[in-house]
Amino acid sequence: MNLAMSEQVMKEVVDLLDKEFSKQLNANPKFTLRAFARYLEVSPATLSRVLSRQIKVTPKVFEVIATKLDISELQYKYLMDGLKVNKNLENIRTVEHLELNHIKMETFNLIADWYHYAILHMCSLKDFSKDPEWIAKRLGIEDVELIRTAIERLIEFKMLGIDKNQKLYKTSQFNVVLDYNVSSIAMRERQKQILKLSAEKIDSIPLNSRDHSTITIPLDEDLMPEIKERIKKFRRSLGNFIVKNNVNAQEVYELQISFFPLLTKEK
Repeated sequence: MNLAMSEQVMKEVVDLLDKEFSKQLNANPKFTLRAFARYLEVSPATLSRVLSRQIKVTPKVFEVIATKLDISELQYKYLMDGLKVNKNLENIRTVEHLELNHIKMETFNLIADWYHYAILHMCSLKDFSKDPEWIAKRLGIEDVELIRTAIERLIEFKMLGIDKNQKLYKTSQFNVVLDYNVSSIAMRERQKQILKLSAEKIDSIPLNSRDHSTITIPLDEDLMPEIKERIKKFRRSLGNFIVKNNVNAQEVYELQISFFPLLTKEK
């Protein structure tokens, strides 16, 4: 289902609400929008904004109101699927408009080690301290000088800033490498570091604080460009969800997605 079809689904849901409201009004001329909201079990403000097309119906709201609408099980599934697509598209569009810091490859080569990005996002922690010893300890790194140098580099490349209270802050929500389709030595090394860390966390982190899962599937390699694009959108959509819903960050996580062939090419 594409964007145009999902917009049509939204229109159909609003039309159903209009139809049900008219039905209730014909049965009781004194029936009000507030009474209709109570009947649907949603807030009057939400209902008013939906009917005036100021906001869109979410899957969660539709699940509540659908029981009060004259629709079949098949129609319910069709409309719910369309609303979910619309919600996913909205998440992707939102994250695409977030401020992105585009990093040139020559800059990335100097900050490719995993702890640079960990330091950036540690700034958001409530108990964050800019003390290199504190940062090194939290990251499990013994070489404090390594962390001190990393902080200096991040400040030099304007990825970290210092406010008037001498506190560190990250200057952009997300950092994106401009030539991400280029496999540089530094980029390969970073991926190896993350894979090594991921393997270590399987043994050291309890299951309720991590997720390691896999899928093995046959593939038509012509699908690779679309697969890579979908993975990119998923990463950004998930990042946007986390940023929007973070209230009190206590930890820094790394998302690493691997998708690679298991077979060697025949010679």
